[in-house]
Amino acid sequence: MNDEPIDNNGGRRLATLGIVSILIAFITSGISLFLYTSSGDIYLDRSRPGFIFDDESPKDTEEAKQTAIFPPDGPITKEAISDYLKKLDALVKDISSDPTAFSSDALSDEALNIDGSVDD
Repeated sequence: MNDEPIDNNGGRRLATLGIVSILIAFITSGISLFLYTSSGDIYLDRSRPGFIFDDESPKDTEEAKQTAIFPPDGPITKEAISDYLKKLDALVKDISSDPTAFSSDALSDEALNIDGSVDD
């Protein structure tokens, strides 16, 4: 019979495989996120305007202060709620004053500056 000891490094190799796999996943994810933000694609995929501020986005301008944003911190007082509702009503009036705001014309090719011609 064979009396040589059996090399039992399977557990160590499995742990090494797991650690290396996780490192590769983190490195490739980091590279892809870097390319995603540096190429500008992140600004195309925003879920809503103003979600991610960049250098051109208004931060502390008068336009940014006029939006109806409820503060995420601080106490909820009657004054804070009435201020929020006042700003919200002003935005709703502004939107409602446009007769085409809720019509299908807002998504027409002309409104979106889409040229209907196809170049061959």
